[in-house]
Amino acid sequence: MANIYYAYVDRPGEKPLRQGIIIYQKPKRTVGDAVIPEKSLIVFPNADGVFTVNDDGVDAKITHTGMKRAMERKNKGQKHPVLIGPVDNFNEILKQRYEQRPKTDAEQNAALKAKVAELEHKIEAGKSKKPEPTKKEE
Repeated sequence: MANIYYAYVDRPGEKPLRQGIIIYQKPKRTVGDAVIPEKSLIVFPNADGVFTVNDDGVDAKITHTGMKRAMERKNKGQKHPVLIGPVDNFNEILKQRYEQRPKTDAEQNAALKAKVAELEHKIEAGKSKKPEPTKKEE
């Protein structure tokens, strides 16, 4: 029994999005005297904003197709919320979601400061080396 995971990428400081995704809907129909009730399949994320799809389930193929279509719709233009997946490992989907989320100003500043410090270190290392004298041909 294998699970496949999809997740919403949330913004920093926000609660994970708990919006469900409608995979399919079939309206109520009447065939002769028989009434066939409406049928729908809606997938909801857990408290972390992660969708779990059982790969061995009855509607697994339909669910994967629906999730891929939802990803195409939601990721158009990279507007919030972005949907990522499919991934086989729960920890991996959480890691990907963290890496793909928009960074806060503090995180961007820290990354820039680290890059500046690294470049300054390279410059200082370059200054400490004495240039080798070139040999002139006589």
